[in-house]
Amino acid sequence: MANPSMDTTPGSAPNSPLNTTAYSLLGLLAKRDWGAAELAAFMERSVIRYILPRTRSQLFSEPKKLVKLGLATVHPGAAGGRQRKVYRITAAGRRELKRWLKRPGEPVRIEHKALLKFYLTDYRDTAALQLRVSEMRQQALAGLADAHAQLQRVVDEGLVLEQTAPSAAMVSNLAASYFRAQMAWLDTLEVRVAALPEEPAVRDWALGLYRDSCDEIAALLAAHSPA
Repeated sequence: MANPSMDTTPGSAPNSPLNTTAYSLLGLLAKRDWGAAELAAFMERSVIRYILPRTRSQLFSEPKKLVKLGLATVHPGAAGGRQRKVYRITAAGRRELKRWLKRPGEPVRIEHKALLKFYLTDYRDTAALQLRVSEMRQQALAGLADAHAQLQRVVDEGLVLEQTAPSAAMVSNLAASYFRAQMAWLDTLEVRVAALPEEPAVRDWALGLYRDSCDEIAALLAAHSPA
């Protein structure tokens, strides 16, 4: 069995040559056998794309790694009269997946480049701030439209993988809550940018907003932390 260099991708198991993408594919292979293109298409069209966005090249390369490590096997198959490779999980693959699923997951990590540019823009340049708000709104609307199209496909065409349907449906509910909160925040942000006070009042205004956020987070902590 090959021993590739250890992967330190967040979410991968300690001292494991597998990254989170490989474990995701291993988890899907535990549900059923998949062709490489079929597996990649499912990853791109399921709620997994919102939890773990990956390029198509990554989705095609990782199954080969699983085979190389003895965690999956590959067999000839047919689809539409054409030959294809079908991947199947091994007993070792099931054991490795079980070990990984028992380990704690990583916390949410946010990377939002448009918001970073909003943060770094001079607050006195109101037009530039408004441009960033508009950019973030268009991105959010595009994300909403994409999520709706994905969910509508499930509603219209039915379930592809019934074993993950309950958890996937609950994830889709989180997506709806996230977009609702994002749109509400953008509405408020647009109003605040348009009403930014001038010097020196802007300093007290900013500190007041910090206090409001601090108080709101403290209330959430008090309401949801274990007694």
